[in-house]
Amino acid sequence: MKRSFAPLGPLLAAGIALVAALVMALGLSSLDHPDDLAGRLQALNAAGDQGTAILRKALPASPLPADAMCASAAAGSETLRREIASLAAKRQLRLNGLSVTTGLGGETTGPIRVRIDASGAYGDAVGFTADLDRLRPAIFIDTAALSTAVKTADVSVTGRAFCLA
Repeated sequence: MKRSFAPLGPLLAAGIALVAALVMALGLSSLDHPDDLAGRLQALNAAGDQGTAILRKALPASPLPADAMCASAAAGSETLRREIASLAAKRQLRLNGLSVTTGLGGETTGPIRVRIDASGAYGDAVGFTADLDRLRPAIFIDTAALSTAVKTADVSVTGRAFCLA
């Protein structure tokens, strides 16, 4: 009686494929985790720390000047009102509207909301906007518009200033 090994062919092929897959998996696993992985990670972390230290020395602690925020909303709003009126007068602009309000619903903390409407000569209006940029506490502009007529220009600005308390 002759035995046939034909049914064992697929099983033998599957066994060989399984052994080859295991060998490849173990080989790839050893490539994925090199022996000096811990040393490489430590060197990478040290380089990151050095980069952070260099950036801290090169950059200011805050992107804003120290006086960009006011100490209190009440004092800051009075300062802004007075300074904006003074800047407009210096530029010979007519203040058609100036609103400086603090907080929400009567609160004394939170953002100071600023709305300015002024008109005058074009050059003075442009200069006024540059003056507002240098004002402290800083006004963070939400909207700004400059419209011109034959002899006058109108400036409208809305924005917010922020205080620490």
